[in-house]
Amino acid sequence: MPSNSVRRVSAALAAIAATCGPAAAAAAPAAAAPAAGLTMIVRDMTLPVGGAGTLLSPSWWADEETVLSEPRLTYTLSGLTGVTLADGDGVGECVNESPVKLECTDDWELSTGPDGITGWFSAMLKATRSATLGTSGTLTATFVADGIAPITEQATIRVAGGVDLKAGPDVSLSRKPGATFDAPLVVHNAGRTVADGTSVVFNRDWAFQTTTRFSNCFYRDGELTACTFDQSLAPGATLRGAMPYKLRADTYAPGGAVNQLEWLTPAELEDLEALLRQEGRTLGTPGGGGVLKLRQAASASSRQADTNPDNNWTNVGIRATGTNGADLVAVGADLKGAAGEVVTARVGVRNAGPATVDFGRSGEPVARIKVKLPAGTELVSAPDGCSRDGAAYRCSGGWFLQTGHAETYTFKLRVTRVVPDAKGAVVVNEPCECEQFSQDTNPANNTGAIVLNGTGTGTGTGTGTGGGGGQGGGLPVTGPVAGVIGGAGLVLLVAGGAGVVIARRRRTRFVA
Repeated sequence: MPSNSVRRVSAALAAIAATCGPAAAAAAPAAAAPAAGLTMIVRDMTLPVGGAGTLLSPSWWADEETVLSEPRLTYTLSGLTGVTLADGDGVGECVNESPVKLECTDDWELSTGPDGITGWFSAMLKATRSATLGTSGTLTATFVADGIAPITEQATIRVAGGVDLKAGPDVSLSRKPGATFDAPLVVHNAGRTVADGTSVVFNRDWAFQTTTRFSNCFYRDGELTACTFDQSLAPGATLRGAMPYKLRADTYAPGGAVNQLEWLTPAELEDLEALLRQEGRTLGTPGGGGVLKLRQAASASSRQADTNPDNNWTNVGIRATGTNGADLVAVGADLKGAAGEVVTARVGVRNAGPATVDFGRSGEPVARIKVKLPAGTELVSAPDGCSRDGAAYRCSGGWFLQTGHAETYTFKLRVTRVVPDAKGAVVVNEPCECEQFSQDTNPANNTGAIVLNGTGTGTGTGTGTGGGGGQGGGLPVTGPVAGVIGGAGLVLLVAGGAGVVIARRRRTRFVA
């Protein structure tokens, strides 16, 4: 995403990542926890001489939910002339001690975990006209917080020639679910220097299904992530092509989906690949088909970076026509347990289809779940994302729920006394003054039962003691995190490389 746009969306994305609901707002601050497997990632970067600046946002990961108090980060740049550091307008305050040293601090607590977090202490790096083409240096980042040992990471900073790739205009299409279509690939050289090759990364919604596997494109889990083209692009020239897609048969209709295309130089794609390797991911593997070509031209091999990334994006929007809805079904549980025993209830929501629900663009949860516990029980623990609301608990899950899959939450309950046929409840998307999926095709099944020590055949949809699965007729069950990854895996892949800022101040977690 362009650096200027990053600043505009950071606050909105921070709000999306925050836990919602009255219980979250009233939660007491948690004490700082020791870092459990805490790591920091600082990506390599290629800077164009004379460019407007390139944004760097480190990311932090931990083996378990970790809260860090008084976070501080120091950047130091070495081995380069004509390259400067400045505040990137992210979360926290960054002040220059010199043009090549930046000190960042924040009074808030930084919260991270297995999902990772970015957006704190962003830096803007710029190669001035006095920088030397082809040189490289080292950016050293040292992070400290109360109660942890300092963490130091280094990144390679390269100085390259500047080009200005400009994406083609936005595109709007209409198709029925299951139909095929071509998404235009258009890139223009708006600068004065020949672009020695181009690359494009795809930030697509679930509805876009890849139909062809080209040898100069990368695919992860069967889905397109990026392509490279070795044709050179002269100043003022334009290259055109098309990517074949299919609108998935389970696309919600009427509705819409977007595929964002970002054009990069080959050197910038190398930086993205290096970042993904640090995070244990990849762009994927090349396809086994033919070569996807734009316009035939001579190739070259010099290293370059884009001087104006604000114009690198094309949005391919497609409107799904017809009617193809989704039926969200409450997942309850049938439990057995004697007094004093701890039983496990896995409850939540299942998408009975036929359409997948993908709220990846808005970040709103597909389903908000209300859980009422059976009589004769007390809560031992509730999962992340679930908080007390009076006598019940409310859970907000992922923004993607594929048809035939479920999103479940694990509650551990202690049986305080045996009450035959004790019943609790699971309610999916009850009316509220909030954003949620409101077009359920069958609201009658949005309430399910949690039955403890039932004397009949049971009315829940889960399985017995300590199990409470909620598979709903043998359909696969996935948790909230799996649902998000399934629907937005490529979104996160591209966002990580392009510098989208996702800031999370705190994450509320309830454990009784």
